[in-house]
Amino acid sequence: GRAYGLEFCVGRAGRSAADPLTGWVAYSLGRADRTAYGITRPFDYDRRHALSLAANLRLGARLDISATGRWASGLPRTPVRGVRLTLAPDTGDVDGDGNRHEQIPKRDALGFPIYQPDLGDVANINSARLPNFTRLDARLTYRPSWSGERWAFYVDVLNVLNASNVVQIDAVLSVDEASDRPRITE
Repeated sequence: GRAYGLEFCVGRAGRSAADPLTGWVAYSLGRADRTAYGITRPFDYDRRHALSLAANLRLGARLDISATGRWASGLPRTPVRGVRLTLAPDTGDVDGDGNRHEQIPKRDALGFPIYQPDLGDVANINSARLPNFTRLDARLTYRPSWSGERWAFYVDVLNVLNASNVVQIDAVLSVDEASDRPRITE
């Protein structure tokens, strides 16, 4: 495989404790590929674009508000191509042909064939991407001065934008009354 990329970061550090605004913004552009069986495809953790930010605004001697955010393009995933029969070894020669080394359709307790998601061949691996990732968190911090001790009380609000971030897409089989095969839903 191979991986390469660039990262740009711009920050503002406070020159003194009284500086009201500090933070940084960073952008990453990267690529990670893997070659196997003559096919080059994205590596599992290939994330082409990522933008991150962190900022802190001092509202007074004892009160800060801060935020961190991240936007990133989706990671690679292998999409389901359909359904296929689940196969099992014919060790008991269920079909009576004398061949105990073949694979035959696996069946449930009622004798119906069992299906499973079909992920296709090697060329299908990591051929699609998850949706983009977005998250913004915020914090309000209060630092009282009690008897010379250092205290900090804070309230975090995670995922302020209530973004629905996908980390995995699962395939689910369900009955399709109009077909002899189950329906697949991702």
